[in-house]
Amino acid sequence: MFHMKKVIIITYWALAVLLISLIVLSLGYTFSESLFIGAVFLPGVFFSIYFPERISRQGSVRDIIFAMSGTIVAEIFLILSAHFVILEMRNDFTSVGIDYFDLPGILVNPVFIMVLISAFAAGNFFIWRWLDRKYPSEDSKVTFVSERHRISLAKRDIIYVESNDTQTFVVGSDGKRYRNRTPISQWENLLGKHFVRIHRSYLVRRESVNEVRGDSVYVTGGAVLPLSRGYKDQAVGELLTDAAHHG
Repeated sequence: MFHMKKVIIITYWALAVLLISLIVLSLGYTFSESLFIGAVFLPGVFFSIYFPERISRQGSVRDIIFAMSGTIVAEIFLILSAHFVILEMRNDFTSVGIDYFDLPGILVNPVFIMVLISAFAAGNFFIWRWLDRKYPSEDSKVTFVSERHRISLAKRDIIYVESNDTQTFVVGSDGKRYRNRTPISQWENLLGKHFVRIHRSYLVRRESVNEVRGDSVYVTGGAVLPLSRGYKDQAVGELLTDAAHHG
């Protein structure tokens, strides 16, 4: 499963570089030069994927804007450097018969750079969401808002999800209860096969179940959750098997 995820992600980024290279190719570069410049865009894309969320935990929106502005400036510097290297290589291999040419303005256009970075960062986001649904893993994290704070929890660190009217509570292995407004049906789709619905108001992580007794489910941390008749036939077999393994 992990191997398949890795292959898909590598393929996505290889295609991303190829697509950027085809755009650059139309600006007068050779194919190998276009691949070089296409690869130069990757640092900016990776920065835009991984750093804004970390910055937002301690900083403000202004900090994110400054970080993204710095990313664009850094990308312009990398593109200029790549163009300089290409010209130096052409100077060394004058037999190729290619004249010097000015750097295409679009390559250092901040809007163009931002659009490319945002497009591939968004593609990365959606492809990871698809992979998490198709190949669910307990090590993957879910991110949600609780009490106006952005929370990220690994699936294995969630014991159960409880729905209470218009509110939902995510109960972690550390005993904390995170209030959220995402409906439990959406949580069921988000958390995947490692969790099972035992009641219209409860979704439990299978590995956290210690015992199933009558209409009650005993989970890690000492909580006792109701097992409703409507979900019993569907869930009890899996839960009993998991509880037996734990025993």
